[in-house]
Amino acid sequence: PAPTRVVRTAPPVPPAGRSGRTAHQFRKGGRGMHSEPVVLRKKFSWRNYPELEEYLISHRQEYLRHSALNYTAEQKHFNNRLTEGLLELAARLNYVFDESCFNFVAVRDRIRCYYKSYVQSSKKRGVVVGGFPKRARKEDGAGAVEGGV
Repeated sequence: PAPTRVVRTAPPVPPAGRSGRTAHQFRKGGRGMHSEPVVLRKKFSWRNYPELEEYLISHRQEYLRHSALNYTAEQKHFNNRLTEGLLELAARLNYVFDESCFNFVAVRDRIRCYYKSYVQSSKKRGVVVGGFPKRARKEDGAGAVEGGV
């Protein structure tokens, strides 16, 4: 018999719209009963929470595709759904974001910084990845460059 191959698929990004979603800590009445919650503090590293980092990795290509769209409404909706999905996963795993440091927008910003760091470190290694386009650069009369990232 041929060996069985296990294929891991990315957890889906929650669909647009509010019906059928599970609760997370930043949704009104969403904090579940956590027996021993693990609190994610202000300077936490995604690397220390492998299930959450795996979620981000599994959605990286789609995030980078959306980020190349120069912040369209579609990208905004995707980013919000991505953040919702991560918060729901965190709640299922008893991870709680420190509410003195985080709200929904702060978590969404940390996700954006995670992907931005990935792009920057890839560039340092000489690997070109999509997303985060450079701003237009213009030369002044003396040949000096203004602008840039």
